[in-house]
Amino acid sequence: MEKLCLDEFKSYRFLSDLKWSPDGKFAAFAASYANDDNGYDSGIYLYDPAAGTTKRLTTLGKEKSFVWQDDENILFSSMRSEKYKKQVEGGTDLTVYYRISVKGGEAEEAFVIPLKATAIRLTGGDNIVISAAFDNAKTDLSALSGEEKENAVKAAKEEKDYEVVDELPWWSNGAGFTNKKRTRLYLYNTVSKAVTAITGPLFQTNGFQLSPCKNFIVYFGFLFENLGTRKTGLYLYNIATGENTTLLAPDYVITQADFLKKDTVVFAGSDQKAYGIATNPWFYTFDIPSGKLALLAEYDGSVCSNIASDCRLGGGISFKVYGGDLYFTEAVDYNCNLSKLTADGKITRVIDEAGTVDCFDIAEKGIVYIGMMGQRLQELYIFDAATNEKTRITSLNESVYADRYVAVPQHFSFVEADGFTIDGWVLLPYGYEKGKKYPAIFDIHGGPKSAFGEVFYHEMQYWAGQGYFVLFCNPRGGDGKGNAFADVRGKYGTFDYDNLMQFVDLCIEKYADIDVNNIGVTGGSYGGFMTNWIIGHTNRFKAAASQRSISNWISFCGTSDIGFIFGEDQMAANIWSDSDKLWWHSPLRYADKATTPTLFVHSDQDYRCWIPEGYQMFTALKLKGVETRMCVFHGENHELSRSGKPLHRARRLKEITNWFDERLK
Repeated sequence: MEKLCLDEFKSYRFLSDLKWSPDGKFAAFAASYANDDNGYDSGIYLYDPAAGTTKRLTTLGKEKSFVWQDDENILFSSMRSEKYKKQVEGGTDLTVYYRISVKGGEAEEAFVIPLKATAIRLTGGDNIVISAAFDNAKTDLSALSGEEKENAVKAAKEEKDYEVVDELPWWSNGAGFTNKKRTRLYLYNTVSKAVTAITGPLFQTNGFQLSPCKNFIVYFGFLFENLGTRKTGLYLYNIATGENTTLLAPDYVITQADFLKKDTVVFAGSDQKAYGIATNPWFYTFDIPSGKLALLAEYDGSVCSNIASDCRLGGGISFKVYGGDLYFTEAVDYNCNLSKLTADGKITRVIDEAGTVDCFDIAEKGIVYIGMMGQRLQELYIFDAATNEKTRITSLNESVYADRYVAVPQHFSFVEADGFTIDGWVLLPYGYEKGKKYPAIFDIHGGPKSAFGEVFYHEMQYWAGQGYFVLFCNPRGGDGKGNAFADVRGKYGTFDYDNLMQFVDLCIEKYADIDVNNIGVTGGSYGGFMTNWIIGHTNRFKAAASQRSISNWISFCGTSDIGFIFGEDQMAANIWSDSDKLWWHSPLRYADKATTPTLFVHSDQDYRCWIPEGYQMFTALKLKGVETRMCVFHGENHELSRSGKPLHRARRLKEITNWFDERLK
């Protein structure tokens, strides 16, 4: 049996964007994979339930975002023409959609939208609803020609050397500077080529959905000219009349919305008063004719999956109305299930198994979903609600397990001081022999409102293959166990730290072959914060690797894309009302107590945990004579370990593993 290679992830297939055809006879999905150019390619695959087959439908490697045009044709965006490529390089906004039949054959150009489309919905007529990126500071080149256009292009190139900001937030992780940039809604007529703006130039659209009759659009978002907010309003657009109606003022944070029936909208939302920004949403309905808002179901779960893995690229449907019921994914303990909410407010589990339902779609033939079940990577499954049977359809990642060591998580739990149950796991090292001592790596998840589960995690499996015990758990502050469990506001580094240390103690007690003198600790984001905190509060770990971390809540509040909201909420203080509290919870305050050799890993385009957070800890340890090293990845952001360039992902894992190998083995 062989070990997983460090860059084994390059052979993985990452599935996303699953959709049934309108008649439910076919299902299509996208699969992405690493290419030889240090990037990712993708293609659209077709599942035929009648024939029991799955085949690749597109082959050029750049097809991912798609919609069904009708029962037999798929529309997907791609940039295949040199003519269009040159126009885009020249500063023109456009998105080209191609049509391909489920029967095969070559794809043909369907239409060109003069916008940078991010998603489309078809109305069934000549109109298309589009969400698109819009830059208020950019000149619209589509209305210009000749010398006037040339001058505008030249001016735009000169402006690339400057950034002018006058609003907050001014940048966003993965998107760079976002000042005056918004996602807007439009109607595009494929016959007249006319583009009609639905939302204003400063309105940020967070989501939208077509009504069953396809005559109306419900959307949610917010208008801001100076200071962004998390609160979103709910709005209705009449396609026939062009009329916009405000259904709800921006008093809730709405995460998902759909039409429950013709005149009723259902949404998941929270006023965030009870538990701050981490408050789980409740389900509400809004009756359009009467203008009545009603609570449909109180809920203490997390809508959509926050079960962590480094083996996903892209998403898909996680909230959909079908047959008068709402289906949605939810994090429960350490799994992600599929549940159903009926019109009378009752919630029942539909798919309740170990693993995660990453996205789904539902039709008469059943529920298809992309999932990570057990220790398998993502595959396509179909679920028959009548028989309660699940069938795996694809084997796109089957070669990964062929004669490879894949450790099975050993689960145990304990009750901490305040009565909450903490779940944790241990992976046994490759070639494990009882009575022989092995080093260990303790991995801490991000979030903090996230959770580990019993799903495939490449870095952990790699470390187990390299002869380490791998320890991981879900301390308080995480997801899947309700609001009270997740509430860590103003408490960072207190009971969550105690939970983590108690878990390590219990691992040592249960697994006598863990070498207590050779345990390393690592984590990213919140896990990076906690790694920084740990090295300032204990010397029990032989080495540490802090990734995309927070070290100073005062600097974080003024530099992170979410710092002005997240920092104050999570610390229950701000830099004016209680800077002493922010400093008390800052790992940098305790860095002079650190003795643990520590590696810092950061990316220079990570605007979530901005790189100065790592620089400050690195400098502090250097000044105190502690062995330290910092690895900076250029051009990467907060998602380096999950969706970074393949070579960068491999180098990151190599840096961390070598750091531990040299100190723990």
